Amino acid sequence: MGFSTANANSILDLRFGSVAYTPPVTYYIGLSMTLPTDTGGSVSEPSGGSYARVAITNSTDWVAASLGSKSNAVPFVFPTATANWTSTLLLGWWVMYDSLSGGVFQDWGVITTPRAVANTDTFTLPAGDVIITLQSA
Repeated sequence: MGFSTANANSILDLRFGSVAYTPPVTYYIGLSMTLPTDTGGSVSEPSGGSYARVAITNSTDWVAASLGSKSNAVPFVFPTATANWTSTLLLGWWVMYDSLSGGVFQDWGVITTPRAVANTDTFTLPAGDVIITLQSA
C-alpha cells in the first residue's frame, strides 16, 4: 500500500525544503486484525503469546525502488507464537512504526494471504510481499 499521512507529510516537507528529515535507521513491522487508516487509526495488533513487532533495517532489508514502489528484500519473520494470536479474526494487514512499541505510524498494507496464528505457529511476510508505493494522481 502506501505511506501514512504523517510519513507523506514528512516527505513532502523534505522535498520542498520546509524541514530537515532523517529517516529512522530501524523500522518495526507489525500485524493487524483490522483495516488501518492512513492516520494510524483502527490498528488491532495481537497481544500476548510472544507477539512482537519485527525490527527492520532501513537500508539493507529493501530492494531499490522501481516504478514508484519499494518492497522487502528479505522475509520478515515474527517470533513463534506461544499462544493463539487471533481468535475469529485473521491477520490481514501489516503496519509499520518507528518504534518497537507505540511510535509514529509510518505505512500499512494488505497481507497477500490473511490467516490466523495459533500457538507454535511462526508468521512470515515473504520477500516481496511488503510493498510501499507512492501513487500519482
